[in-house]
Amino acid sequence: MKIKGLAVALAVLLMASLMTSTATIANAETTEFAGGSGTTEDPFLVATAEDLNNVRNHLDAHFVQTQNIDLSGYSNWTPIGTLSNHFTGTYNGVGRKISNLTINEAGNHGSQLRGLFYMISETATLENIYLEDVSIGTWYVAGSLVAQNYGTIRNCKIVSDSIAGNEHIGGLAGDNCGLITGCYSNVSVSAELSTAGGLVGTNYEG
Repeated sequence: MKIKGLAVALAVLLMASLMTSTATIANAETTEFAGGSGTTEDPFLVATAEDLNNVRNHLDAHFVQTQNIDLSGYSNWTPIGTLSNHFTGTYNGVGRKISNLTINEAGNHGSQLRGLFYMISETATLENIYLEDVSIGTWYVAGSLVAQNYGTIRNCKIVSDSIAGNEHIGGLAGDNCGLITGCYSNVSVSAELSTAGGLVGTNYEG
């Protein structure tokens, strides 16, 4: 009887331990954001500049912005994603503002693919994003929202921008190889050598 009682006690302790571990894992999934788990049905909630910066840690997840975000605390923003790790998820800004995005690398000849996002893949969607008061100085391929688009961008708005570089400089995207629909930009764009545009620097697709 004592052995049986000990076995039951150990089983109860094991179950409690597993429940605690599961709760810890669940909490770990959401501490970088205001809520959510990153799925289509339960997207990560982006409420602060820190939340937005953490998007880079979950490039295949789904996000919804819940508050206006001021990026003035980031004096030289690092684009979300890299050449080898593109953003493949979805980001819905719900029309809320992202302001004061700054990238200052005009004197760096190796600086390329600069924007809020580095590159988005064919499966990615950026929608309902409102960017305001953006300042980008770089060398090659830049856009306020994304440097290179291979995915879908829709219903995004860019105002009060200043974007300057040498080639492939766009108000919304530097290079477009995907789909852009229902977007608007009112920006100052300049390229020292070639290919600049208010919406895209170089357009390869629709």
